[in-house]
Amino acid sequence: MTFVGKLLVVVQLVLAVCFMAFAGAVFTAETNWRDKATQLQVDVQKARDDANAATAQQQQLQTDLGGQVEQLGQKVALLDGQLKQTSDQLSRTQQELQDARTAVDRQTAVANLSQEQATFRQEETTRQRERNQRLQEQINELLAKVREGEDALFARDLTIESMQARQEDVIEQMGTYRQILLANNMSLRPEDYENLVAAAEPPPRVTGQVLDTRISKTSGTEFVVISLGKDDGFEKGHTLSVYRGNNYLGKIKLTSVEPDKAVGTVIPSSRPRNGQIQKGDNVTPKL
Repeated sequence: MTFVGKLLVVVQLVLAVCFMAFAGAVFTAETNWRDKATQLQVDVQKARDDANAATAQQQQLQTDLGGQVEQLGQKVALLDGQLKQTSDQLSRTQQELQDARTAVDRQTAVANLSQEQATFRQEETTRQRERNQRLQEQINELLAKVREGEDALFARDLTIESMQARQEDVIEQMGTYRQILLANNMSLRPEDYENLVAAAEPPPRVTGQVLDTRISKTSGTEFVVISLGKDDGFEKGHTLSVYRGNNYLGKIKLTSVEPDKAVGTVIPSSRPRNGQIQKGDNVTPKL
């Protein structure tokens, strides 16, 4: 074989290889385009479905917007009516305001005319208030004195009652003593017995009883009448303790003392919380 024949064979082989490569490339390209075409068809169908859905949604939106537009129109009409009513009311309010301003101006003029009179009345009211305050202070002082007087009268009444009872007892005893003296043919003249001296003994630490209790309605002071008196050695100002059995009820200070009775007032600070002095309770100077 000649050199040219060999060269042609080589060229033929090279061309065959190139043809085969070209054919493979064409086959591969065809396969890729087929897949892409199928995918494009799917995408187109999806796009059509989306477009149909969008069209339906658009129609629904148009329908809804139509209803809303109609409702908005009705609301606008309603608001126009309300606006008109509000405008009318505003006009009436402005007129009323103008009338009120006119009335205020008239009242201001009247107030300015009566300002001096009002100032005078205020000063007079202040002076009257001061006078009333001074009168009230005087009334309070008089009431305090009246309460003190009532308490004193109350204590005096108790003393008088005690003295009256004592007087009756003394009169009765004098009658008895007179009869005894007459029965024994003894003198009835006091001067015949001036030389007689009675034996004085120290007062014993005796225990008495509560005869009565009273509370002043004005001052609230509690008075206690006891069965002990001067005959037992007690004087005004003495302090006694009150008991019921073994229960301590408080202390009393004697304010009036008679021979067989005495009147005292309860010392508030000495009374226990539940202490209530009653008739029949015991009194003693013992601590």
